[in-house]
Amino acid sequence: MRHSKPMYKRFFGVLALMYSIGYIPGYAAAVDFEAGKQLQEEKLSNKTREELYREIFNMAPPEQIKEVEAVLIINEIVNGKVDVVFSEDRLDFTIPSAPILTVISSIATPEFVKMVKDKVEANGRISQHVLDGLNLTTAFDSRSDKVKITVPTIFLLKQTHYLTGGGMEDPYVVESIKPNAVSAYVNIHVNQQFQYRQKVSENLSRSDSLFIVNMNRKVRQPFYGHFDGALNVYHTVLEGSAGFQQNADPAVIRNDIRLVYDQPQRNALRIMAGDILYPTIGYQSFVHMGGIGASKDYSLQPHILTYPVGEYEFYLTDPAEVEVWVNDAMVSRMYLDAGTHDIRGYPFIAGNNDVKIVTKDFAGRKETMEFSSIYETALLAKGISRYSANVGFPSHLHDGGYDYDVEKPFVSFSYQGAVSNVYTHGYYTQAFPSKGILGYEFTRATPLGPLALNTTGSYINKIGPSFATRLGFTLRSSVFYKYSKNKGVSADRLPTPVIWNTQAEYFGPKFLKNFEDTLIRNLEALKFSSDVTIPLAGQFNVSIAGRYYLCRDTVNVTMLSLTFQKTWKNALRTSATIQHASDLNARKANSSIIFSAQWSFRAGPNDFSVGEIIRRHQPSKLDQFTTEPQPQEPQWDYNTSFQWNYDNTKSAPERVSASVAAQLGPDNNDYRGTLGYSGNQGSIELSQAMDDPTYAKGTFLQHQTALSLKTALVYVDKTVCLSRPIYGGFVVAKGIKNLSQCQIMINPTDQGYEAISNKLGPAVLPFYTSYQLKRLKLTPLNPPIGSVEEKMDFTLFPQYKSGFLLSVGAEKTVLVFGSLLDIDGSPFAYQAIIITSRDKKDAQPTKTFTNGAGRFQFMGLGTGTYLITPVEAKGRHPITFDIPVENNGYYRSPTMTFSGSGAPLPKRKETVDSVDTAPQGENIFLLGTLASMDGKVLAFVSITIVHLDDPNAQPMNTFTNKDGGFQIVCRKPGHYKIAVADDESGANAVFTIPVGTKGAFDIGKQTLKK
Repeated sequence: MRHSKPMYKRFFGVLALMYSIGYIPGYAAAVDFEAGKQLQEEKLSNKTREELYREIFNMAPPEQIKEVEAVLIINEIVNGKVDVVFSEDRLDFTIPSAPILTVISSIATPEFVKMVKDKVEANGRISQHVLDGLNLTTAFDSRSDKVKITVPTIFLLKQTHYLTGGGMEDPYVVESIKPNAVSAYVNIHVNQQFQYRQKVSENLSRSDSLFIVNMNRKVRQPFYGHFDGALNVYHTVLEGSAGFQQNADPAVIRNDIRLVYDQPQRNALRIMAGDILYPTIGYQSFVHMGGIGASKDYSLQPHILTYPVGEYEFYLTDPAEVEVWVNDAMVSRMYLDAGTHDIRGYPFIAGNNDVKIVTKDFAGRKETMEFSSIYETALLAKGISRYSANVGFPSHLHDGGYDYDVEKPFVSFSYQGAVSNVYTHGYYTQAFPSKGILGYEFTRATPLGPLALNTTGSYINKIGPSFATRLGFTLRSSVFYKYSKNKGVSADRLPTPVIWNTQAEYFGPKFLKNFEDTLIRNLEALKFSSDVTIPLAGQFNVSIAGRYYLCRDTVNVTMLSLTFQKTWKNALRTSATIQHASDLNARKANSSIIFSAQWSFRAGPNDFSVGEIIRRHQPSKLDQFTTEPQPQEPQWDYNTSFQWNYDNTKSAPERVSASVAAQLGPDNNDYRGTLGYSGNQGSIELSQAMDDPTYAKGTFLQHQTALSLKTALVYVDKTVCLSRPIYGGFVVAKGIKNLSQCQIMINPTDQGYEAISNKLGPAVLPFYTSYQLKRLKLTPLNPPIGSVEEKMDFTLFPQYKSGFLLSVGAEKTVLVFGSLLDIDGSPFAYQAIIITSRDKKDAQPTKTFTNGAGRFQFMGLGTGTYLITPVEAKGRHPITFDIPVENNGYYRSPTMTFSGSGAPLPKRKETVDSVDTAPQGENIFLLGTLASMDGKVLAFVSITIVHLDDPNAQPMNTFTNKDGGFQIVCRKPGHYKIAVADDESGANAVFTIPVGTKGAFDIGKQTLKK
């Protein structure tokens, strides 16, 4: 009888063996290198790995695994998986350098990146020993198969963090889908109105009755339609609009038509031709013209910050918690690693802002840094400029179109640029041959507020030169001072800043205010205006405003107002205003007092609002029926309003909306109601209005009913469908092939979706912005089992009025079962066959095998006609068979017999079939995925599985699906080898089914190796 070793010796022996052997298939992933080094240094065992293994297990040790797949993590950034190759002594390893350099290039200095590149071996790999020599911390975690690399803070780049208003993704560095080459849309808005006058008394005069009868003869008003759209061909856009009105002359009116071509990556350039649009600044005025224009428009590069942002760098020696405070309010809390950091995109208010950054490291040390920043929306960031240059001929609407005055060419130019983050200036000009302007403007930010100056000279032929100047200053302060006997004068911060606007403006008597003016005579010579809003405690505000106009050849004008406003609980707001204005005709000043109250609240989809305005004022001159002076008493006006809106808050295009509103006043009483429905293909709304005008008191009520329909017709890549109105761009999503009968949802959520296909057409989602990445998720509703494509998430890069078509779906796979008979009618047993699709020329042939009964199975790629050819034909003719359209994902074909002159196959010993047979005994249902040597899944290939422990076992044959997955029934546990059928390269993978395994067993992803 053999005596076993003491238990404690076997236990410590196993521990020593596990440290020394490193990796055993089925037991461990890889050795921990630090533990291995420590094991050698401490000399836990003088025996070799082989000696330890033989002593403990009484058998030869397995061969060590020299390569393993592991996740690469660099400074907590995961960059996929890499193959790790160990050295013979397992004290070092190498990994590919490319994924390391990809991450390091984005976080480390260029000098350090170059140091790493110089150490890369000729085969593109780099070792742990080399990385450690570069002061990187490199470790392999055998328990989780991870390679972790840490770059010291001394080599890291400055890290930029955006709080708000920044950090938008650069669409030119993110992989995205570009718009289709050709797309188009037309928005259609049609409206039909009905008007009817209702008598309110039978005792009307003959003229009033006749008027009502005549007006009611045409209850239906002329039909009206408005159309606008765009055609995008390779990023060049033709856009335009037109109107139609029944019985009008002309019935069709052409509006603007223009070509737009954008070059967003080349200085954000936009070029227009036709009825162009262009920005104006200063004293410029918009003149409608046909011509050509070029503008630097940063809406083409929305990821670039064009306004100044606070840039505050600080260095952390250790990881720390960072709090960011703006104006005594904490706006962010972040946990940052050691290194240099730059925080941008502060939620500043206009004016001076106080910034405080508080850092707390894990040792408890605390440090506070304080800054001050001025923020003005009118400023550009340093180095940012924009311009607009346009030339053409003025146009006027005439006979349903535009007339262009080619004898009066017109030019408009403007430029704005930032000298610094606190100083922005600009130049501009506009001119006809007979008149023009030339101006200069600047905005300068100060700690108290912005100072803005605008001065312009004009010239008019036969009239002469003139000029205008406007100087403005806005004082903003969030600090108020208070006095107490104990503390004296102290300062505190207001939740809302005090804003004081002051402006002075001078107009020359012959200054050209508007290019459309034919009579130049400026009555106002000098204009002063000032207004201030003072927030007080308890949501109470006081506003004071004043205007004084010094006029030529007439009286001067004075306007003053004082307003008190209070916000109460439950969204109730009240205000009282005292106004005083001088009469333009110098007869009598007009003073008024206005009281108002507004209460609004929301309950689910219902929104209610009730308001009352009471006004005491002098009677208007227009209300008097005599021109003789007469005593006038102040009068009181009462205006009452009520409004109810219903809007389903469901996150889906299909929704019902309704509203009821009433306005009761001294001049008119209006009652209005709407009922509408919007869906994926457009919206429809029915509205009813009833007016009780003052001039018809006691005579009639005016009723108006309107039916409005809004939809859009879109085209992209031979697909035409209906949509909601399009304003910027659109994406069409539809299912094809195996998903052609499924509804496709765009961006589904728990509450709904943004668009969905239906019986009327594909799903269409309008875009409202351009040149910003748009991420979409498509989900088919109730798809066929196993037919959903892997890629259902898309990143789009919409451009100006562009369209996308996303088609999801693949050929429907059908599992085919069949039986083959040889020429003599015997089973065509244990033979390799090739199955080819005759309808799909680009489809790869499928190789498979028959079992002992001549049965076979394969995954057909869609319906259609297929051809079965034996690998060893020997005179046998191919067999043709069809997979019908009507199937439930599988099809059992009738028995098929080869024809030809070949001799029948010799009889072979029957064995247990591996395909299409009933399970026998305790079976193991094996699942797995097969990948090639480069890691890519092998789809639709025939594979052979061999039981290595049983030399008499017959090979088992099966196939993979489109995802590389396979399944087969195994009879017993042990070691197995898997390979692609008829593959002469010798590539295979070995896996183990442990003893005692029953039922389903997933062996995971098996990668072929030689």
